[in-house]
Amino acid sequence: FRETIELSVLNNEQVSEKYDPIIKKICNADTLLYVKSEVKEAISFRVKTNTYYIPLSSEVNVNDEIIKLESELNYNIGFLSSVDKKLSNKKFVENAPESVIEIEKKKKTEAMAKIDLLKESIKKLKG
Repeated sequence: FRETIELSVLNNEQVSEKYDPIIKKICNADTLLYVKSEVKEAISFRVKTNTYYIPLSSEVNVNDEIIKLESELNYNIGFLSSVDKKLSNKKFVENAPESVIEIEKKKKTEAMAKIDLLKESIKKLKG
């Protein structure tokens, strides 16, 4: 029996609201609020360029959350490093189709954005 949450979204992708019922079900959210700026005192995650916020409650173990976010941060830093290695490999860049190069560049951009968001979330939690 999971507790329902309030979910806020900074909708940079202009995603259609027709997906709201699906998002609410997946996140077990009773409300989905569209906001125009960052939500304070909330844990955030990103899907493409949209940022979703879950308010911190007294039931959230901040130390556990920090450990989880730091682990995810380390994973993403390693992932970014592997993408950078591919893109700095001259043979790979010269021989790979342009579409593959573009996919790798997109992965790099998304990883960098996720790393920034994770660092920001950790900083907020450490207060």
